[in-house]
Amino acid sequence: MKTALLLTALVALANAQDAQIPLAGDASLCADVLSPDAFAALSTLQSQEILAAWQGRDVVDLLTEVGDACGLDAVRLVQVFGEDEPRSMTEGDKLRLRASGYEFMDITDHPNLGALRRARAVALDLSPVDLLNLPSSSPEISIDALREIARLTSDLDDAHLRQDIANLTSFWTRSYRSPWGARSSDWLHGYVTEIVKAASPSVNVTIRRFQHAFPQKSLTVRIEGAAEKYRAPNDTQLIIIIGAHQDSLNYLLPFYRAPGTDDDGSGTVVLLHILRTLMKQTFTPPAGMAIELHWYARKRAECLGDIAAEYEREDKEVLGMLQMDGLAVVKHGSVPRIGFFQDEVDKGLVDYVTGLVDAYLPVPWVLTGCGKRCGSDHMSWTRAGYRAAYVCEGPFEEMGEGYHTVNDTLELLEGEYSFEHLLRFVKLGISFIVEMSASSASHR
Repeated sequence: MKTALLLTALVALANAQDAQIPLAGDASLCADVLSPDAFAALSTLQSQEILAAWQGRDVVDLLTEVGDACGLDAVRLVQVFGEDEPRSMTEGDKLRLRASGYEFMDITDHPNLGALRRARAVALDLSPVDLLNLPSSSPEISIDALREIARLTSDLDDAHLRQDIANLTSFWTRSYRSPWGARSSDWLHGYVTEIVKAASPSVNVTIRRFQHAFPQKSLTVRIEGAAEKYRAPNDTQLIIIIGAHQDSLNYLLPFYRAPGTDDDGSGTVVLLHILRTLMKQTFTPPAGMAIELHWYARKRAECLGDIAAEYEREDKEVLGMLQMDGLAVVKHGSVPRIGFFQDEVDKGLVDYVTGLVDAYLPVPWVLTGCGKRCGSDHMSWTRAGYRAAYVCEGPFEEMGEGYHTVNDTLELLEGEYSFEHLLRFVKLGISFIVEMSASSASHR
């Protein structure tokens, strides 16, 4: 493909998502390259052509040529996984790192994440995660919890999961800095708002949109007993969190198609189904407890930790945070298993959740990981001094191969995208909520 044709094609791709919104600085300084013919131009292009033409091109140079480089010269402080000291680099350098296969955390806005909790713990001669009388590393598996989990999960099916993943992946990309990413988070907010309309009067549900310094918004839903609105100001409320990241990103072509069907569309729709089940079957958290479901923006832009930093700053007490990221793929010929990452997690919480798998799921679990070269949103919570665990679809070497590319789709995964496996994570999430609520309430 000749250079002129390549540039025309890539401009069309950028136009197709209404151009990227800048990461930093004045948006008015960025060129508007909208074109009514963008989608017509897109329809004539093939992924193979674009990817072949991309080989050997510097990502920042190419973004500059197509007029999509706004904000890429902003300087950030980045902790590259596996390195001891953070690096100072531009947003463009971060794109180069990502295209080269590196993962990292952007710690610019929260370089001292966890310092407040460490200081509080030192004052009490404790470790940060021992600030509370937390459950033991083994779930109690009480008769009441068994019955409640059986009631909540008695009629789970995959119809909503299938429809939800189709809707979510219909967005061209869910890149945090694009209008498509903003639109997908708007859709998610509207959909969640509809789901919680089924809430019982026995619960109070709060939806919050968390504004970042980029277009896509994080979304949190808090579920608590209706009587919690009368809780005394000095009465500590204990919070249980399950999270997933709603964004997607094509690492080689940041403005190109990024369906993110498994990474992390799978976690996003599992959380939707957990929420739907809690609303439909009416789960009321015990007094002094709150359940939160978090859909994070910009995970693939380095786990900024904005929400974890706010919770630390406000001295909120999180009993446990369970991250669900990449849940659906079961490779042909492999045995379905539940994977637990071992890096930057709380071992006690991992032991607790593996106990839930043993008690409630018909498949085994396996410890896995990718060393220091990758991670997920649990890392921000761990660094903030909270107990966190990261669960995934199985061993790292058996996870989906289309991550961060145009190939993370239902079609290209050739039957390895398992809705039966997704339902296991729905049940695991519900078990986590019910068991931890029950055991924690008994220790208050």
